[in-house]
Amino acid sequence: MRALRRRKRRIHALATLLLVSAFVVAGVTTTMVIRESQASGALPSGPSAVASSVQATTTSSTVPPSSTTTAGFAAVSTTSTTPSTTSTTLYVHAIPDPVRIIIPAIDVDAELIHVGLRENGDMEVPPFGLAAWYKLGPAPGAGGPAVIVAHVDTKKGPDVFYDLMNLEPGDQILVYGDNGAPASFVVDSKEQQLKSELPADRIWNDTWEPVIRLITCGGDFDRSSGHYLSNVIVYGHLVR
Repeated sequence: MRALRRRKRRIHALATLLLVSAFVVAGVTTTMVIRESQASGALPSGPSAVASSVQATTTSSTVPPSSTTTAGFAAVSTTSTTPSTTSTTLYVHAIPDPVRIIIPAIDVDAELIHVGLRENGDMEVPPFGLAAWYKLGPAPGAGGPAVIVAHVDTKKGPDVFYDLMNLEPGDQILVYGDNGAPASFVVDSKEQQLKSELPADRIWNDTWEPVIRLITCGGDFDRSSGHYLSNVIVYGHLVR
């Protein structure tokens, strides 16, 4: 029953995770938001708090993903879990109160703040120079997809995730709490997708594994609207 309730919470979270991310470029102020999906056939709308969890043992098996290519990036196929009678032990290293993210390959060393949703359903955003963990989802290193976002640039110049699209498989991502060893992730893949086609099913895939998603803006910049047209998404998994 607990696994079923968790799955329902994640399904509801998918409906809120439309990251229409854009930034302050050339003096044009825009916003990064999570909005309810209103597309035809979309899942039920409405913000839903996805509880952070630390799950060391689960009764699930992972379906191997297929491979596709999107916009020059290695697209990550949805990984789903299917109930099984076989018990699988997963390693977790939960950071319930993350305060810093370090990504050596792209010289990122930034403070992490915690953000949720505004009353209108938009995601709160970090100020310049900071990254943000989406606190309504799983904690970094706990079971499920943890989401961390940051700006690519603003009118002040390049921001925390300016070089996010340059990450490669095997690159390290470290998430620190107030004390103790950090949760260490490695990059699996990345993709760039139009915001109108945000792959919510890949970002919030139904998995018990401790995985991480880093998201920022990318692609072409539309000066008429003041928005980037795409998102860059990096996918990684916990190694220690």
